Amino acid sequence: MEWLGLVLVLGALAASIPACVNQYRRDPAGFWKSLRLLGAYFLYVFAGIGLVLALLSGPQSETTAAAATVFAVAFILYGGLWLIRMVPRYREVPAFIDKFPGALDYGFWAVMASSLAFAFLA
Repeated sequence: MEWLGLVLVLGALAASIPACVNQYRRDPAGFWKSLRLLGAYFLYVFAGIGLVLALLSGPQSETTAAAATVFAVAFILYGGLWLIRMVPRYREVPAFIDKFPGALDYGFWAVMASSLAFAFLA
């Protein structure tokens, strides 16, 4: 069952190869910008995971671990929202995604702040 996640990620990467080749042919500058932003997103994700692991070292209660997990997931998804906002796009995204600060930003901030506070105050 552990391999299912790896298989899904590799499948998604393989499925995106034709689109990447197409973008490289039509918009090389946009392709390289997308690649740089994807690299920055991976650094952001690993920084978030590292932050959670550094702050929650040692044995923790189940509620603290759950709150830290909620924070990590919200942190990663918020980075994905910014990635959607910044990459070159060829179609318009809905206004509620593109608007900053919008309801999505406030929602992510509230979830991250409350879960982080709960993790350390519980």
